[in-house]
Amino acid sequence: MERPDRRLRVVVHRPAGCPVEPWVVHERGAYADRGADSWESGMSRLQYIRTIGPGELTATRVREALTRRVQNVPHWAAWTLRTSRARDARARLERYRNRHLGERCLVIANGPSIRLMDLRPARGMPIIGMNRGYRLCESHGVDMKYLVATDVDVQIRRISREMVAAPVEARFANWAGRRYFSADDDVEFVFLVFRPGFYGDVTRGVYGGHSVTYTCLQLAFFMGFRQVILVGKDHSYAETGTPGEARYSTGSEDNHFMPRYYEPGQLWRIPDYKGEEMAYEMARRAYESAGRAVLDATVGGRLRVFPKVNFLDVI
Repeated sequence: MERPDRRLRVVVHRPAGCPVEPWVVHERGAYADRGADSWESGMSRLQYIRTIGPGELTATRVREALTRRVQNVPHWAAWTLRTSRARDARARLERYRNRHLGERCLVIANGPSIRLMDLRPARGMPIIGMNRGYRLCESHGVDMKYLVATDVDVQIRRISREMVAAPVEARFANWAGRRYFSADDDVEFVFLVFRPGFYGDVTRGVYGGHSVTYTCLQLAFFMGFRQVILVGKDHSYAETGTPGEARYSTGSEDNHFMPRYYEPGQLWRIPDYKGEEMAYEMARRAYESAGRAVLDATVGGRLRVFPKVNFLDVI
């Protein structure tokens, strides 16, 4: 069965008896079926570049983008050539394929609106958190099942030990940040790719989407969740600047649910809202085409991609 979407050129291929619909759409618009386990829905890089406004594309931004790609080559080689550690990482990820088929989950981003919410009605529901979000287990009385971190420079290099000690069932981290974990640490690794797309088979890789939240949505899809309720995605830092611009924390920023989320002097970056929104649009269409849904229950959030709902009405 095929359901085309001309705007993002998404096509669904559903082999008979396949529990998770395998979609493959390359960014150039060419369709290919990679078998019963894969799904990608893609967006061209040109589409993204065309949306960049005056002043948003700086020499520093271009240089850093090129540097990231060069630095990623050894990580790509280790993952693609299937070194022993990469083979183990892929095998470990397989354990989560369709683990929660047909269930609902809560994805908690770390915006300050979380302070306004009582998350206790979600007790018993699988919860996916990100970065230092595990702190919500104590402050909001919830049990977080999964914790995800993908930004190596801003997050993983500083919170890797916190992640290992966090009271969660499983932790997922960027393959490129594996050096910050020991071989004995109980951590799952995902490989971040630069080709824009929604990757439903995370053993092949995930697209970063300019936010760890996007990785969480791809993991939730891979795990088989039929409905994702998103909270804490405020999409509105107080500080402004060029997307991706490096800043160093004063310790007084108020962009997260907890004070001093970044320690004084710690690197962080201005969000790329436009890049995030294009990624979330791919996620929305991927979920909807599969008969699933992402619902945004953020209090006062400025993201306008997913259907808005009241938390207590859908929990």
